[in-house]
Amino acid sequence: MPNVKIYVEESLLAARHNNFKAMLKPLRDTLMAEFSAPQSVCHLTLVPALGLEDQTRVLVDVHYLSMPERTPEMAEQAAQALRAVVVRETGEKPAVRAISLGADIYVALG
Repeated sequence: MPNVKIYVEESLLAARHNNFKAMLKPLRDTLMAEFSAPQSVCHLTLVPALGLEDQTRVLVDVHYLSMPERTPEMAEQAAQALRAVVVRETGEKPAVRAISLGADIYVALG
């Protein structure tokens, strides 16, 4: 784990579908590098969204398993790197949230 959901306002996603699709690979590569995680535990999903006009059109929501080396500073650096990929690939500046999950409360079924 880390898992990423990228919420994209549905009309923007329709207009730039190819840009967002092409963004997934470099975004996953960045995610793997920033969190020192293998591909097998990284999951990315694009989610069409309907939101209010005064909200950001793109939100990157990152959930990652807490580890000693995954400090708040490291998470902020990762969020900045992920934002940079989205900007470079789509021209949109997303909001980014990084949420740490404790191993004691995390359950995963494969």
